[in-house]
Amino acid sequence: LSISVVLLCCVLPYSGYAFAIALMNATMEHFFYGLSTGLSYLGGAPEVAKSDNMKQWVKRSSRYEPSFTEAVEQWCLHYGIRPEAARVRKPRDKAPVEGLVNKLYHFVYGRIRNDKFYTLDELNNRIFELVDEFNCRDFSGKGMSRMDIFFNEEKPLLSSLPATEYRFKYVKEFKVPSLYHVQVGSEKHSYSIPYEYLNEKACVIWDMETVEIYVGNKRVAIHRRDFTKYGWTTVAEHMPPSHLAY
Repeated sequence: LSISVVLLCCVLPYSGYAFAIALMNATMEHFFYGLSTGLSYLGGAPEVAKSDNMKQWVKRSSRYEPSFTEAVEQWCLHYGIRPEAARVRKPRDKAPVEGLVNKLYHFVYGRIRNDKFYTLDELNNRIFELVDEFNCRDFSGKGMSRMDIFFNEEKPLLSSLPATEYRFKYVKEFKVPSLYHVQVGSEKHSYSIPYEYLNEKACVIWDMETVEIYVGNKRVAIHRRDFTKYGWTTVAEHMPPSHLAY
């Protein structure tokens, strides 16, 4: 069984220093997880981040004043970055990234096309190794690599990163059902809630890493995110005595 993934590519245009990561899909949570991981790879934040007119980035395209999504504004505020968007049907506005995608395809995919990977982490660890190799290659004919130019000239100009990475969060309000579990994400994985809160109004907040459940202002459960489709994550302490006995 093969699973398709999407590849997010980022590049600093001056040095050509590149980053790439495979994502399960291009939804908001995965997209911004990839962008935040890219900034951590760089070790700093640029003044401006420019993307094409993908729906995750631009809410309304305009040649002069594009309207960005709320998630983009939150992400940029978190890192102190100004968002920009490439003009529609103006390929020169994103030429460095377009060229990078082509180069990475030949360099990375050409080396892993016959390999098998059983987890996304395994695939990304290999991609990160190859991206490092790509950045270390002499591409100027003068003994200079993208990494040399980046660390010598660009890295000192980047802003410091905040203590924590940005995570896109989903919020859902619900009434705790008789099965004392709540289903979240496109994978429809279910997470347990203490049975004492049956029929009470609750709120679940989740991101790429954690699932938190609140009743009122009290957090009553926290789980590590699990992307197993239609799976169940149940804490024994959340179960009623009759279920524990069974």
